[in-house]
Amino acid sequence: MLIFIATIGMMALLWPSSIVNGQQQSSSTTSVDLNPLASKTVLRPPKLPRPDMLVRRNFVLNAPPGHRVLLKCINGDTVIECTTGTLKIINGLPQATCQKDLETDDSSMTILIINFHQVSDKTICEAYVLPGRTASSPFESTLDSEGELRNTSCPCGWRNQKRIVGGTEASINEFPLMAGLVDKGTGSRFCGGSIITNTFILTAAHCLDDTTASDVRVAVGDHDMAGRVRTGYEQSIDALRFIIHNKWNTKRVVNDIAIIQLARKINFNQNVGPVCLPSSVVDLEGQTVTAMGWGLTKTFMENDRGMLRKVDLKVEDLLPCVKAYGHMINFHKPTQICSYGRNKDTCQGDSGGPLVWLDPQTNRLTQVGLVSFGAECGSTSPGVNTDVAVFMPWINSVLKRLAPEQAVCTKI
Repeated sequence: MLIFIATIGMMALLWPSSIVNGQQQSSSTTSVDLNPLASKTVLRPPKLPRPDMLVRRNFVLNAPPGHRVLLKCINGDTVIECTTGTLKIINGLPQATCQKDLETDDSSMTILIINFHQVSDKTICEAYVLPGRTASSPFESTLDSEGELRNTSCPCGWRNQKRIVGGTEASINEFPLMAGLVDKGTGSRFCGGSIITNTFILTAAHCLDDTTASDVRVAVGDHDMAGRVRTGYEQSIDALRFIIHNKWNTKRVVNDIAIIQLARKINFNQNVGPVCLPSSVVDLEGQTVTAMGWGLTKTFMENDRGMLRKVDLKVEDLLPCVKAYGHMINFHKPTQICSYGRNKDTCQGDSGGPLVWLDPQTNRLTQVGLVSFGAECGSTSPGVNTDVAVFMPWINSVLKRLAPEQAVCTKI
């Protein structure tokens, strides 16, 4: 059975069944044209029609010109990734017969599936489209309203699809843009943040109250804050300085935004990289955004923390937030985003973490908000988030002052 989650083009060349040495055999080759606009294409091995039948299936995965294929096959604890060659799956078990070479120029690769006597259909293969080595970034572009391709100023906002109230655990390194703020003294992860360049992290101003840069380090490329699951891409970097918005108001909780400059550069790779930032204010009412974090999964339930979790929320009009929080919402000159999901929410420890929106013009994750405050976790009251687009002039001014050679990634 072949399942396409993405919209793709497909051409199959089939050979009829035959009898060889008394055993019925069936073979086919399928050419799969991967769609660069889809997050992933999921394939499952075909089921064996009869116990005594041998089935051979070739899937030739083709990336568009200027792109490459990344194939990830999973069966229990076995995970194989490759970008070139042929991956063999024999009786449902992937064999390490291909290579993962991020320097390859190959735009296609093959999965050879051989099933006989018995079969396990637990293996799932996921195909991703990566840019060619000369392309600007993963998931490079999509069509705008006039049918023209839209790009970003630098690689950003890709998602590797491979604890928040009502959410689910994220895949390992699903969000390369995610950062966690760690107290050096206790080792606890007290807030979230997002990577905006290789030396700057975006977070909430209230996360940095009552602490200093010398007390904080930033974790990126991580998944399990308890260290039980290792990604191989973890980086821990000391904070150099805090830049808190000059109009941050602790009583009204407005202008709740800050930037952390790091003591050294983050090493970017497929599993660690920056988020895209908005190039203009967008009306997101009714749109779905995704929040992520290592915060509590139930109010004050510390033992439910650990793995990075994600949750989808809806952006609402500001009025529900005004009704819930009164003067804490800047209604006449909006600087906040109101979000809600039934039995879904951010919670303690998720503050400062990103709210990302999949921009349909770029197919990249764009950070439209960051978690600011709310009522009891998972309550009927909406959550309040800082509107990142409103603060883009401030963000750019900070980078221009401290690192004029750097710039955030935005849609162009």
